[in-house]
Amino acid sequence: MYNIIFRGEFHLGYSRSSLNGLSWYDLVHWENLREASSKHRLITQSEQEKSCILLLRMQTCNHKWIWVHVVLQVKESNDSNQQPVIVCTNQ
Repeated sequence: MYNIIFRGEFHLGYSRSSLNGLSWYDLVHWENLREASSKHRLITQSEQEKSCILLLRMQTCNHKWIWVHVVLQVKESNDSNQQPVIVCTNQ
């Protein structure tokens, strides 16, 4: 996971440093992994669809699950040497 803002820290309970080396998928509930993966492919492989909405459960630092309604959006890098990133915004 590249970054988390204060609101994400507050709701999920993780500090930025505790998420170093974790994938976003590490926090997604196993019953929501298929849909999350499908939406990920949709926005990264399509020339037209660069964003989508998703309702899923994410694990808090206390190992509880909370429902989160998010918008996933591909953001192109200004630097031609860097990969685009996916920004996940809570709705």
